Amino acid sequence: MQKWWKYIRQWFWRMLIVFFILQFCTFIILKLNADIKAWPLSMGIEVELILAIILGLISAIMQYRQDQALSEFNNRVGQIGERGNIILDPRHRLAPLAQTVNRLQQEKQVQIQKSLHNENILNTVWNDMPVGIIEITTNRQILRINPTARQALQLPDEVIGHHYDDLLNYHDLIAFIERGILKKGNHHKMITLEQGSKAKFLDLTMEYYRSDMQSDTVVIAFYDVTDLIEAQFQQTKFLANVSHELKTPLTSIIGFTDTLLDDQTMPEEVKREFLDIIAHESKRLLDLTNDILSVIKIEDKVLPLVKIDVDQVVQTILKAQSQAIETKNLRLELMANLQIEYYLEPLQQILSNLISNAIKYNKKNGLLRIRVERIGQRIKISVKDTGLGIASNAQNQIFDRFYRVNKARNQQIPGTGLGLSIVHEWVDKLHGTINVKSQVSVGTTIKIDLPIK
Repeated sequence: MQKWWKYIRQWFWRMLIVFFILQFCTFIILKLNADIKAWPLSMGIEVELILAIILGLISAIMQYRQDQALSEFNNRVGQIGERGNIILDPRHRLAPLAQTVNRLQQEKQVQIQKSLHNENILNTVWNDMPVGIIEITTNRQILRINPTARQALQLPDEVIGHHYDDLLNYHDLIAFIERGILKKGNHHKMITLEQGSKAKFLDLTMEYYRSDMQSDTVVIAFYDVTDLIEAQFQQTKFLANVSHELKTPLTSIIGFTDTLLDDQTMPEEVKREFLDIIAHESKRLLDLTNDILSVIKIEDKVLPLVKIDVDQVVQTILKAQSQAIETKNLRLELMANLQIEYYLEPLQQILSNLISNAIKYNKKNGLLRIRVERIGQRIKISVKDTGLGIASNAQNQIFDRFYRVNKARNQQIPGTGLGLSIVHEWVDKLHGTINVKSQVSVGTTIKIDLPIK
């Protein structure tokens, strides 16, 4: 009803305006033309009133139709999000406007899609990049931080807007940030973070950004290079150990050879003893060289899949170790009746080193139990001995290169100290797991779980 009152008021005022305009025009005409003065005045007013009513009504109808068209158009515009484009009859007087709105809407949608796509890419990069990034204002407030940085620095989820020095407990990192803020420059530094019993190494780079609109900020980007530092340390340690381990047998071989060459009157039994030592050290040197080459080659080795008779592989290893087994009179329990398609070289080396260790560190009349089976898409290997055993505090070290449990006690047991390291390298390469269960003077069981791809 209120809408109709609006049109009635509009009609009335328009009619009144038209009537007065007609009155004014009539007055002018009468003044200019004396012949028309003879017309009756009442007749002129009636005609003017009728014309005013008709013209006012026409104007109101046109306004009503225009309002209806605009209302329909507005409704269509409001439904763009639901229906897509505005659809009007091509003959509709607002059709050109609708086409323009549709074109603008399509361009807007394209821009929105591009913006969303770019935003998704940036969010993916921001969340998944291996570089930690923190943006901090010169007021010491954290403006932005990505998940890598939050995880590396062990920060809670809600840190935006907080003062960084209230959250960070790392003196070197705080000093690095403060230096950048105070000197307003770019910096680079390697720092160490102490996190409990572990140390984390970070390679930091800082950029200072000036702003006329808001506070200046510093952006800190860092790489966690702990694994790289550890790898370099292990490489240095490995080279030092290799040098030492190679030097020992070579020194013995050279020393006894020089003695034999220099003393031509040496008794035969002494010569024989020296030659036995040279032969023993030569074999040790050869074994060590082979093990070192095995360790070096594992990472880059290309492995073909072949059909393997596991029982035959184990029997070949046991045959090579038969003398040591007989010397210790070991009781053998074997369950390896299995044929699979797998990688032959790693399987051979894993079994060979596990069995060799179980024999060397076993006691006389002890038990050697070997089990290889397939369960689903996994290969389960278990080698058990009843020998010297490994103390709990040493079980995490037995896979280190050149590590030997209690060297003083086991110095008479032959070995290079690389056997279990080779096992560990192969299991890592094959994405498997190792479990050690051992008790001193009771024995050791090593279990390996390998996936079948």
